[in-house]
Amino acid sequence: MAGPKSKAGWPTCSILLKGTGCREFERLNPDKTWYDFILFFITILNANPTQIDLTVDDYDGEYFDFNWIKAKLDKGNFTSTFQKKYYKLHGCAEEGYSIEFGSHSSTQMLVIYEKLKEQKKKKKEVNANYWLRLEMRYMHEKALYTCLDLLDKVDPNNITDSFNKYVLSILYQMLDIKIDNNYSLTDQSKVETDPKWHDFLNNVDKIKINKPKSKESTFDIFKKYILQTYYEYFIVIYLISKKDIYTTLISIIDDVLTKIDLIDNLKLKKINSYLEELHHPKIRMVDINNLKTNLLSKREELGLPF
Repeated sequence: MAGPKSKAGWPTCSILLKGTGCREFERLNPDKTWYDFILFFITILNANPTQIDLTVDDYDGEYFDFNWIKAKLDKGNFTSTFQKKYYKLHGCAEEGYSIEFGSHSSTQMLVIYEKLKEQKKKKKEVNANYWLRLEMRYMHEKALYTCLDLLDKVDPNNITDSFNKYVLSILYQMLDIKIDNNYSLTDQSKVETDPKWHDFLNNVDKIKINKPKSKESTFDIFKKYILQTYYEYFIVIYLISKKDIYTTLISIIDDVLTKIDLIDNLKLKKINSYLEELHHPKIRMVDINNLKTNLLSKREELGLPF
């Protein structure tokens, strides 16, 4: 950790995962999802995402192709969340075109491009005859808001389906392609969505990415993460303790005592960030030591036979 220091004075590092890195993560962690990845980085590492890209890949062109989208945009038959309603066109027919809303200096972008042609340009072997990619890029503070919103709205008990639904829903919010009409661009909200676009998005509803009302959501997400497994641990300990709550508490205290000496300044900072969010006074390392002493005393007290 030898990167530039944060505002709090801590050394930082930057992690960039491109396509190859993402595939490597998936290969090394077959039992994990991108929901788990985002959850770990935000709740455990307290990381600050500066960009997150969410993509929708079309491999068959069943509903439309790139030219259909471009024609719709050229006619103004759409609504979008971008202040500037025009797009930039890049590329050529041989190497693939791309449509780009937003800019790298803004908080969000939408890039629609012919991924198959791009891959062939790079001389990469692709097992597909068609590949159109719609890529949403969230930068700066919008990257954090998107991650927090995703963790809040994706169902941890049905991650794959709810994650896919979430991505399609925010794409629908970002770009809504309308049926052919003669309305002005400012009146396109009065026009219904083109059935091809709606079917492609699996008939989802639009979802707006909400800015967190307060930083308390960070602790709530951490609690949600812990409860995914901790309740199972508690039940097992409670049952093997013959349903005796005091024996169960002793076991839990023992677990804490085996780890409490591992708390360093970085972990203490994380604890204090949660306490601050919950409007509780911060603690120092001496308070951790006092807590250890109190837990040892409480453990002896609970272990007495009378």
